Amino acid sequence: MLIDVSQPAEKDFESHAELSQKYGIKAAGLAFLPPAWRPDFAALSILPNCAWKAGSQISSNSEIQKLKGWLAEKKFSQVILRSSGTLETMTDRGKFRSIILDVGWNFKRLIEKLEELYQSTQQVNAQAELGVVVQQYIPARFTGHLSNEHRVSPTINRWSYELEKPKWTPSRGITSKSTTSPDPTRKLHCGNRIPHQTLRSVAHFLVDEFMERCHIEWMVHESTLILTQIDFEWPQIDQGLDPKKDIRTEAPADLDLSLAKLLAPYRVGTETKWPKLNNLSDFDFGDVYPSPRIYPLSPKILKGAQKSHKARDALCKEMAGLTGNRLVVRTDCVQEGVESFNLPRTDTMTVEPAIDWCHVTMAEFAKRGIRETRLYILIPRILASASCCLGLCKTR
Repeated sequence: MLIDVSQPAEKDFESHAELSQKYGIKAAGLAFLPPAWRPDFAALSILPNCAWKAGSQISSNSEIQKLKGWLAEKKFSQVILRSSGTLETMTDRGKFRSIILDVGWNFKRLIEKLEELYQSTQQVNAQAELGVVVQQYIPARFTGHLSNEHRVSPTINRWSYELEKPKWTPSRGITSKSTTSPDPTRKLHCGNRIPHQTLRSVAHFLVDEFMERCHIEWMVHESTLILTQIDFEWPQIDQGLDPKKDIRTEAPADLDLSLAKLLAPYRVGTETKWPKLNNLSDFDFGDVYPSPRIYPLSPKILKGAQKSHKARDALCKEMAGLTGNRLVVRTDCVQEGVESFNLPRTDTMTVEPAIDWCHVTMAEFAKRGIRETRLYILIPRILASASCCLGLCKTR
């Protein structure tokens, strides 16, 4: 079990792999960050997960007992259990769940939620070996992402960051060249505002400290920027897409389309008031390149799932069967006076966090007085285009 871990002397793939094979990718990434910049954490190894799979009672496991002592010492009012798979890559973000233990939690409740985390992971990937990161749950004023991955940046010094909370905003570009690194032994004070300059300084540090590109998840709490996760773009495991191969992808094998009761697929070309669905008619879908399966999700169904555990379980089961527990959610709007461009959307994720995201997004729309909205569940598929164009606009 990892407790009060310090940064490894060598911050390379071999050191990261040694940690991730025992404790998972999230735990290894947190260990690479300066302790002053991240929350305190403990990490269970994959061994309690292996014992649970073998049918053992994990409450008496030696690592669990050490965790109990660590938590008793820390006295956290709320705790978050974060899954940390050993083979997660950059494309797997959101694949496995995290679970929050609310105020008043006890050790028995922690064991129940830990077993629930193991169970949900096994449903997604029965072969997954799971470590677990245990941290204090910290409410955030702002949360967001910072990345210089190849998919978002042509050079290692050019970064993109976006705000996720209190409301999603489009990404902004920053450069890490013309600035200095913060002191890694001190907290990152940024004030009660979006930490634009502080993120630039952190990006400068990351370029100097690590050879590989990365993706950071961050939050602001009590005027302090906190780094909650770092994923590295290791060429040893993140292979990317081979452009010489056929880029068509097959749907997951474990679909059950007969479960469709609440959701009905949209047939491309059918008349609709929703712009994003209408735009699909411009594509030349057919037998060679079939259209993606899209399921409109109404706010009414979401509200029902929010009010009733039974309704939520039914929706989760249906969505998992229709998507293979791998989906993207997009939003559309036809309300007059509301800009419909760059509306919130998710990356590829699993059903449980997708439904949570839908609830949060619809609540944000309601606060802004937006009513005429619709969400779409998409089955991830790479679409091969017959042609494309690039446009460059320079502002004066």
